[in-house]
Amino acid sequence: MGFLIRWLFAFVLLAATYNPTQWNFVRWAMANYTDMLSVTVLVGLVLFVGYIIYLRATLRSIGVFGMILVMAVAGTLI
Repeated sequence: MGFLIRWLFAFVLLAATYNPTQWNFVRWAMANYTDMLSVTVLVGLVLFVGYIIYLRATLRSIGVFGMILVMAVAGTLI
């Protein structure tokens, strides 16, 4: 059950940052950067903190060498 909750939070973090629909941070920030700059920066920082938490958890679980291997495989597939 814990795996599914972590996966769901990671998916929500990624989908909130960018997805092909109009409901994402990137498009919202580009449309509202002049009107609500402080709110845009706050939401961006919250998303950044979420990414830092997930990157630290990944580094603690598989280490730097594991991350390099995963990036090599992903880069090869792309």
